[in-house]
Amino acid sequence: MIKIFKNYSNNNSKFIALIVISLILSISNIFAGKKAFTLEDAMKFQVIKSYTISDNGKWVAYHTEPDRGDPMTFVRLSEEFENDKEYKIERGINPKFSNDSRWLASIVKPKDIQVLNADKDKKPKNNMTLLNLENGEKVEFDNITRFVFSEDSQWLLYVLDKDKKDIDKKKVKVIGNDIVLRHLGTGSELPIYDVTEFAFDTLGNYLAYVIAQPEGKRNGIYYIKLQGPFNFPQQIMKGEKTHYSTLKWNDEKGILAFISAKEDKEGNPDSCSLYFWNSRQKELSAIISAKDTDGIGIPEGWRIPFKNELNWSKDGNRLFFGLKPKTDTTEKEIEVKYNDSNYYNIDSILVKRELDLWHWNDPRIKTNEKNNWKTAKDKIYRSVYHQDLKKFIFLSDLDLPEVIVTENSEYTIGYNDKPYLKESTWAGEYQDIYKVNLITGEKKKIANKIRENAFISPNGNYIIWYNNKNWFSLNTHTDSIVNLTANLPDLPFWDIEYDEPSEAPSYGFGGWIENDAGVLLYDQYDIWKFFLDGDGYLNMTAAEGRLNKTIYRILNLEPNKQYFRGREDVLISSYNDIEKTKGLARVNMSILGTEKVVMEDNKIEVLAKAEGTTKYLYTKQKYDLFPDIWVADSSFSYQLQVSKVHPELTDYNWGKTELVRWTNNNGDTLMGWVIKPENFDPKKKYPMLVYFYDRFSDYYNTFFTPRIGHRPVYPVYTSKGYIIFHPDIIYKAGNPGYDATDCIVSGVRNLIKQGYVDSTAIGIQGHSWGGYQTAFIVTQTNLFAAAVAGAPVGNMTSAYGGIRWGTGLARQFQYEKFQSRIGGTLWDSLNNYLNNSPIFQVPKIKTPFMLMFGDEDWAVPWEQGIELYLAMRRLNKQCIFLQYRGEGHWPDKYPNRLDYAIKMQEFFDHFILKTPAPDWLIKGMEYRGK
Repeated sequence: MIKIFKNYSNNNSKFIALIVISLILSISNIFAGKKAFTLEDAMKFQVIKSYTISDNGKWVAYHTEPDRGDPMTFVRLSEEFENDKEYKIERGINPKFSNDSRWLASIVKPKDIQVLNADKDKKPKNNMTLLNLENGEKVEFDNITRFVFSEDSQWLLYVLDKDKKDIDKKKVKVIGNDIVLRHLGTGSELPIYDVTEFAFDTLGNYLAYVIAQPEGKRNGIYYIKLQGPFNFPQQIMKGEKTHYSTLKWNDEKGILAFISAKEDKEGNPDSCSLYFWNSRQKELSAIISAKDTDGIGIPEGWRIPFKNELNWSKDGNRLFFGLKPKTDTTEKEIEVKYNDSNYYNIDSILVKRELDLWHWNDPRIKTNEKNNWKTAKDKIYRSVYHQDLKKFIFLSDLDLPEVIVTENSEYTIGYNDKPYLKESTWAGEYQDIYKVNLITGEKKKIANKIRENAFISPNGNYIIWYNNKNWFSLNTHTDSIVNLTANLPDLPFWDIEYDEPSEAPSYGFGGWIENDAGVLLYDQYDIWKFFLDGDGYLNMTAAEGRLNKTIYRILNLEPNKQYFRGREDVLISSYNDIEKTKGLARVNMSILGTEKVVMEDNKIEVLAKAEGTTKYLYTKQKYDLFPDIWVADSSFSYQLQVSKVHPELTDYNWGKTELVRWTNNNGDTLMGWVIKPENFDPKKKYPMLVYFYDRFSDYYNTFFTPRIGHRPVYPVYTSKGYIIFHPDIIYKAGNPGYDATDCIVSGVRNLIKQGYVDSTAIGIQGHSWGGYQTAFIVTQTNLFAAAVAGAPVGNMTSAYGGIRWGTGLARQFQYEKFQSRIGGTLWDSLNNYLNNSPIFQVPKIKTPFMLMFGDEDWAVPWEQGIELYLAMRRLNKQCIFLQYRGEGHWPDKYPNRLDYAIKMQEFFDHFILKTPAPDWLIKGMEYRGK
């Protein structure tokens, strides 16, 4: 065993106990009156997981969940004089209001302890609670999977959790659920059986639904008229061996679009057609039939797939839908039974071979191809049917696989990544951009090899995209291209802090101005308006951002908003890059400059806006301020705290934060922040834990929810007297390990010089990219008393040729272009791969080291951990390797998460606080069959 682990015996146990008792008494004296935060506290700690505000702004609902335990939904009034009024739904999650703000429904989870104790085939099911907000009455429903309110708030539809285990899925390919339609006013209900799909129209006139029975006799598509006196369900289309899918209403014209399919011999939906049902005239039309051969029929070699995507334009004049090639490349399962005649038959034997052939010229490597297979086999190629022109246009095809849906009637954008699929293995993703004519189907390439997506203006007159540090605009009618940002070379619209060896990304797109009058783009700090034919630009925030080192960004709280009006007041976020505070401001689209709304010494995040009022839902947070939910008016002069999840926070030794700045050996000015224990005394020496990734200073005013997992639980460590340090790192391509060492070690030495850090009691922890850097840093310095690395790369030369199993991608692109920052291939930059690999410098390690991997890691091959462990073991270095069985990039199963948190804490406490070593650290853990 490792020498240091053998230094303990029964002879000195009393001496050790006295030291530990003295240490505990010392720490408790420092933090008298404050409770220590424990891992058990972290397990119980509640966090807000979902939130919503009613359309009238009167009610706010949210649900909380502990790290381990049961959730709870809370419903509160947003008016101050009645703010104490509250409803609770035990174990409720994801609450939703009806549009009229009179009702709320929430799925109710079973008790977590019942789920944990239940047999796999007898797991308890979800329920639902319906709350009447006018009188507080609740109605409970059992075995519910989901629910939806009708747009007019008169109806609630919920789906029952149907037991399908007795259905022969080989004979029945499409299986429905049972649904219930409930009239909210009267409470009367209508059950409907074997439903696969349903859709309310947004006017609240109709419910359409599809029935798929096991025996198929009632298969069809039906509707219920929801207005006026109750009506029995009516049939739209019916067929015993027919299936229906993808219901999509257009409310402007009252038309329901859907797919109809005949069954093939195996019972699968096949021979699909596109139908329209006009709810006003009660007329059914086959728009594109599987048998069509006329002018609007589908092209030869293509078919309408049953699993589809339908999208209407708002005016109902265009329906986008998908086609697929008729050729099905899915390999069919062939059953072979051997007899005397075929026992030695080569073809019969080879039927059962299991082979993946990797060709040097494959567009994707096989692992990525497999990972992409499910998406690829269900991929649709978008087309459009012009309802007003009675015309079908084939938009995307094998040579242009992606075309987006747009509202304008003339043009859209297409993407083609196929020329770059092979190159993406080592260079990342690129795509060509096309202008696509919706009327003629004509496709024209407008830009080559672009990383970011393009944007088309609401009226379709312009397409803009970012490339090579500039924004470009195309006039779709003249095809003239303008470099919008060329005249502003000293004001970068690209991320100047980007330090990966690939093209710097843009700062982003802010939106369009009404009538295609301009586009909003971001530089490092400010918001700019550009006129799209190259006629000039305006700094909408009047350069206040650059002057005050404040980053302004537009807050679009309406997901379907297409543009900003010419004189509209727009809410924007304001982030001070020096103080790391985040507030709100306004900018008017016709006036240059900003109007301050609110700025506090924390981080303000707007969550939502009540659709029918000017009330906003938002949070305030900082390290020691839990992000409770607040409500404000449009001016934010009225602010009301709605939730009070953790009033007890001040009872704990949570710690206080402080920004720090220092200069590294390269002369770069760096930022970071520390968490200091309560009642911090600058005359004392404190133990310290360094936790990092790359740039961490922007998280200074962030509340870090204590969660059991792969990161340190901060208040657990501050309760023990640790300082926690989060340094920024600046990289230059070629030497990421040395850059990390320089930035972190210089930051730590700066804190030691302040006089309050014990230079002999410093630990370091990182995960993934941070894990790699931790492993490398301890090969360069003996500054740290202990180090823990989660999922680290130990050998860049072997990791370069590894696979990210989550995506199936080769890891080469990470090293050549992105996070790993080598900036070259294994052959033209071999010395950098060798010099930045911890494994080749293991002989220099003197720091006690613990590494962790899940043996099904989907990001970093866990063999990297084995390599590093074996190297340290061979050289008799102090090393513990935690292998969590069946886990991915971090432990997900709660017992494993908790075990890692405990072992990390015990490891640091032993080597930094000098507490007794736990048995596993002294003796290891022998494998005993489990």
